[in-house]
Amino acid sequence: MRSVSQRLLIFLTLLLLLFFGVMIAVLEARFRNMAERSQRELLEVQMLALIHSVDIGADGQVVSDLAENEARLGVPGSGLYAAISAGQYTLWRSPSAAGHVTDFGPPLEPGQNDFHTLQGLGGQRLAALSRGRLWEDVGRLTLTVATDMSSYEAELALFR
Repeated sequence: MRSVSQRLLIFLTLLLLLFFGVMIAVLEARFRNMAERSQRELLEVQMLALIHSVDIGADGQVVSDLAENEARLGVPGSGLYAAISAGQYTLWRSPSAAGHVTDFGPPLEPGQNDFHTLQGLGGQRLAALSRGRLWEDVGRLTLTVATDMSSYEAELALFR
């Protein structure tokens, strides 16, 4: 038979282990939500910039000058990517996507928004925000901005 003090010590130890386990899970979930919200806000800002930069060229082609104004979109493999597509056809892609991202996701109906993950050509995970728009003289467009999740994953590993 164990003494009362030994049983109490074992009970309190198990209780503390359970408490710390639950706290770790809760803190990690909060950190994930905060980091995902931060990524989403970054992508929302980039999406607004992309929408405002879209223009129809003299030849009727869809163009964007966003890569000229956002330095990271002009550097291949920078971790920030953008594309404009009509159906399955890509009409414009940021120079940063060259050799890194080819598939920006499915086309969306006008008014639809989709926050999703993509797979880059190098195997990296990308957080992406796509928006369906109806563009005068062009028709239905899907605009997508994406960012590399490696910094997010590194922060999560460091947090753990």
